[in-house]
Amino acid sequence: MQRAIEERKLARRFFNGAVSKLEESLTNRDKDASETSFTNLTARYKTLKAVNSKILDSWLDMVDRDESEYDKDIKSIEQYDDIWFSMQQKYKNAFNKCKSNIGTEFQTSYVEDTVVKNIWRFPRYDGDVKKWIGFWGKFQKIDEDSSIDEIMKFQYLLQSMEPGSPAASLVESLSPNYQKAVKQLKERYGRDDLLIEIYVRELLTLVQDQSRGTATRIGVLYDKLKTQLHALDSLNVTTNKYASMLRPLVESTLPIELLCIWKQTESCEKDQSDYFIKLLNFIKQEVESDDRFNISDLVRVDYGQSSS
Repeated sequence: MQRAIEERKLARRFFNGAVSKLEESLTNRDKDASETSFTNLTARYKTLKAVNSKILDSWLDMVDRDESEYDKDIKSIEQYDDIWFSMQQKYKNAFNKCKSNIGTEFQTSYVEDTVVKNIWRFPRYDGDVKKWIGFWGKFQKIDEDSSIDEIMKFQYLLQSMEPGSPAASLVESLSPNYQKAVKQLKERYGRDDLLIEIYVRELLTLVQDQSRGTATRIGVLYDKLKTQLHALDSLNVTTNKYASMLRPLVESTLPIELLCIWKQTESCEKDQSDYFIKLLNFIKQEVESDDRFNISDLVRVDYGQSSS
């Protein structure tokens, strides 16, 4: 670890020098010099980031580490990250590069800005296991994007957490190690066995409602079944050995009249593939038919009242 610390001292010296050169170029409004200086600064930052990663791995592997020294080191790393982001923004704004194609590093910055905006389009993750599949289905696009480095991915991951939630605390405790943060999140909230159990229990709740005579309205039942089945499908439960056990469970959530109609419809089907998709389509048709009946019933009532 001591060797890595010495390497970092040298990397920080080069980084600081690159910052000074870029600031000078920007002050002089020299486009060519600014582009060259920014390219150099980017290379220096990547070198510094790689050394920081080695040092952080050493800290995390240390059993009896000094927490105060560890926190101090984290803060110093964050300070250099802040300098990088600040210089990146200055360079971006200096010549209004959003409208140009100058420099591949700026293009990366523009993509990263777009990713940040997209993060806020879906709800932040708060540690609710039932929300994991929906959250990861969206964030996975960032995780698999090779054009985004892991420092930025960690920032996006942290921004995607609900502040003060258990999930946010977990991610913050592993700052800025992106791979370990994702691994811990998946182990805590994304285990297949845990998710399967949760969604099957949700189906059992619907079955119990039927047996108690407190059945859910057909429209609400459709929405709940769709959610549970899509989640289980993403876990490959509807297409593997669990499917044979899942079919009678799902059918038991249906009102007896609807189940009888479905069984008649199913018996006429020669193609038995995509069972759950066909079942959902069947229920959806019943929901739409029920909605049309309710609308026509309201029209008759209104017409009767207006006539009298």
